[in-house]
Amino acid sequence: MFDTVFGCDPELFLIDSSVGCIPPAALRADFGLKFKGKTILGGDDWRLIEDGAATEINIAPSADINEFYDRIEKAKNAAIKLGKDLGLAAVIYPCVAFSVKKFWEGRDDTFKDCVRFGCDPDLDIYSGKYATEISASDIPERYGGGHIHMQAPEDNPSMYEENYYHITRLMDVLVGNTAVAIRRPDSNWVMAEKSRLKYYGRPGKIRLQEYPDGHKGIEYRTPSNFWITNKNFANTLLTMMNVVFNLAKKSSDASKLLTESTERAPKNIVSFNTENAIGLLSGVCDTLVSMRYLSYDQVGEISDLVGSNR
Repeated sequence: MFDTVFGCDPELFLIDSSVGCIPPAALRADFGLKFKGKTILGGDDWRLIEDGAATEINIAPSADINEFYDRIEKAKNAAIKLGKDLGLAAVIYPCVAFSVKKFWEGRDDTFKDCVRFGCDPDLDIYSGKYATEISASDIPERYGGGHIHMQAPEDNPSMYEENYYHITRLMDVLVGNTAVAIRRPDSNWVMAEKSRLKYYGRPGKIRLQEYPDGHKGIEYRTPSNFWITNKNFANTLLTMMNVVFNLAKKSSDASKLLTESTERAPKNIVSFNTENAIGLLSGVCDTLVSMRYLSYDQVGEISDLVGSNR
């Protein structure tokens, strides 16, 4: 169990091998699917929703990793079945091909979100600015995010609003850097991650959130969707987010960690430098064990997931 509630809205893609990504707008226009608003499919604790060219997984939040990942699996399995029924593949990947010609030229405004990035802007804590909308009408790729939501403490609902700069720096050090350190299946995955970095996945990217149930939270938007492919990946990143949650309530410990580590983490994320990320992660884990934010067993589990990408 974690010390707060987590949610997520990672993205996957429905793919035709001859065309590339099939956006949800085309599922309506070309395949005749009926949506409920933006919802493509859904259950009691999960939904598949339209998000531009991507199909987004949206789950009910949880503080239990088994429950959390089970909801992701339900959504993934529903996407796989939907794809099979339509002759498509459901793919979780950081970067996929997209045909602007097929899915914008001659299409109506229901396809508009397929050819623009940043229509709901991120805050970049390092520049202090919100991202501007970018036309993607000449970009032949679309990118899969793996955004993680973390609820604020019940007794301090404004904690993220008041301290988002330092909390986001902690997320870069503990979550973003760890996401780079975790071993990918092959070099093609690494290339796809680096391609995504042209437009997404930069350090320090967040949204401050207020959810329909009235709770407040923070959304960390740096990692790609890679972590939903494996429960151990998910547990590792949420464990690190849980450490951020606890450090945010103890400023002296947070300051110690940031002083030692923060300068290197954003650089590792921007360059997707796995070797440097592993080196930083090792030192961070030693510090967190000494401060009793992680156990030796947790560090061992994290260590099993990192290594060189061959």
